[in-house]
Amino acid sequence: MKHLNKLPLLAALFMGVLLAADPVFSAAGDSLIVTSGNGSPGSSGETVEIILKNAAPLRGLIFNLHDTANSIEVTNVQSTAFSSHFTPHFTTTPAGAHKILFMSDGTATNKTLDAGRNAIMTVTFNVKPEAEGGTQALITIDSLTVARTASISEAYAKKNGNFWLGEKGDVIYTGTIDLFDVLRMINIVLNRQPAPTPYEQWAGDLDGNGTIDIVDILGALDLALVSTTSLGKALPEITADDFAFGSARFTASAIPAGASGTFDLPIHVANSVPLSGVQLSFRIPHASLDLGQADFVAGEQNMTVRSRRSGDRYDILLCSLDGKTIAMGETELLRIPVRVSGQLNQDVALEMISVKAASETGTAIKAFMGTDTPIAGGLPQSFKLYPNSPNPFNMSTKIVYDVPGTADGSVHVRLAIYNTQGQLVRTLEDRERTPGQYAVQWDGLNSQGKTVSSGIYFYQLQAGDVVLSNKLAVMK
Repeated sequence: MKHLNKLPLLAALFMGVLLAADPVFSAAGDSLIVTSGNGSPGSSGETVEIILKNAAPLRGLIFNLHDTANSIEVTNVQSTAFSSHFTPHFTTTPAGAHKILFMSDGTATNKTLDAGRNAIMTVTFNVKPEAEGGTQALITIDSLTVARTASISEAYAKKNGNFWLGEKGDVIYTGTIDLFDVLRMINIVLNRQPAPTPYEQWAGDLDGNGTIDIVDILGALDLALVSTTSLGKALPEITADDFAFGSARFTASAIPAGASGTFDLPIHVANSVPLSGVQLSFRIPHASLDLGQADFVAGEQNMTVRSRRSGDRYDILLCSLDGKTIAMGETELLRIPVRVSGQLNQDVALEMISVKAASETGTAIKAFMGTDTPIAGGLPQSFKLYPNSPNPFNMSTKIVYDVPGTADGSVHVRLAIYNTQGQLVRTLEDRERTPGQYAVQWDGLNSQGKTVSSGIYFYQLQAGDVVLSNKLAVMK
């Protein structure tokens, strides 16, 4: 590569020789092509290739390269392996275009570019910091002159390249990939308004098959955890006005001093609007704590949970792939399996790094994180089924139960609702549980999804040979 002050003179000589002869037209389909690329505002070392498609050998070419958004600055032009016997020269014109001259290096042999379709040069550039992220620009070719001989120029077609000012996965373009990018992709797949912009369509199509689908969404879920963990960029500010659209407060119980073994740590939420997604990031404060994969427990929706530990950091992302929401109210949202391998001399709480919550439409709402008192009395010493609250109830009631430590480390638990005739109305829990206290919401629906009538019902906990029952009242 040579970036020379002599370029205007070389270009003038080159073009003078060519223009002295009558131009002829190249074969159909002969063209000079710019490949597509992408880069974020302020990034450096981005590249695109220039591809030559020619039916006959060529001795050189000269052209202007620029982008419609005036967002790039060329820093280098290099020959490829195919065109290593040619030397590129470039300069920037007063109008901001990048003029590139591509000629033989003057050796006695290899003075032409062989016919075919080949990448002939790589253009390296920086993206200007003031470029508008989340948009599309075109990298265009103009003023192209191509020479087949020293005296014959040819008319070639020109194909521009798309240049995306952003990164794959960063659909909403904030400089990082997070919950809101995932939710936007889900809404695009579900054909929810607004329609995707060209940039959103490109950024969300992670596998490059031309459409956003479930494979892309699952990939974005994983990228969001990695991006949150590794980039460390500032989170977008939520203004005071956002509070008017709803809020959510998340609390995690502290791990009591003296706790040992394996148990589930509950995360509770109190949200004033339905939630379409949640992203939580914690720092693990003690080396003896090992956190497993988080589990959604707030209801029967098809919620997808991704959790990841990296060093002393633990991240959770929760959303529904079919666009359903978490109902507003107060409930236990998640359970994190925790194994204590050492001795805790005092109560220990996960340290909150960041918390994000999205409303039903996928927009950010005000989110807070707090710490509950330690798990009451440490881990439960016996099975217990608490009175539901509220009781009587109309829309929803919470049922809490305790699971103590067992010889096997866990026990199969079944929690079900029955009518006064002993007929099964709805099964709320049917799963393995480790020691801990658990909370389950019943929304007054039966197993067919229909609202039950007013009256007295019973809820029953079965765990091994233990059976506990309580009475509740539905009032419509």
